[in-house]
Order: sequence, then C-alpha cells, then structure tokens
Amino acid sequence: TLENPLAQRFGAAFFRSLPRSPGVSFFHDVDGKLLYIGQSVDLRARLGSYRHVSPERQPRRTLRLVARVARIEWRLCAS
Repeated sequence: TLENPLAQRFGAAFFRSLPRSPGVSFFHDVDGKLLYIGQSVDLRARLGSYRHVSPERQPRRTLRLVARVARIEWRLCAS
C-alpha cells in the first residue's frame, strides 16, 4: 500500500527528532538520486505531513514520490 510509507520506513522517532525551524529538505531514492527539494518554515510539520498521504487526498505524483523516498536530509536556514 502507498499509505503512510514514510511512517513505516523512518519511524515516529525520526519525525519527532526533526527541528521546528526553517529549512530545506532533500528526498533521495535508494540509489541516492535526488527526487525532490522542498522548503518550509517548520521542517517537522512539513516533513511530518508526508507521513499521512492517501490516494483520496493527494495527487498521484505525491504518492509516487513518497513511495520512492529512501533517505531524507535537511539543512536549516535563517528564514
């Protein structure tokens, strides 16, 4: 199933450890290929939102992206 693959893959502790700060996130696949770059004023809230994707609420491209993510990195920014 495509629902909640990041929650299963990374676990709740990973998402709790994310900073509530502005930053840029980088999603990579299993081969290390960069899939997506995103920005947010609250990394924990933004990245946490990807844990709750569903076919009823998100476009297929988001579901495909989340299904492929194997590594998430981030860098903090001033704003």
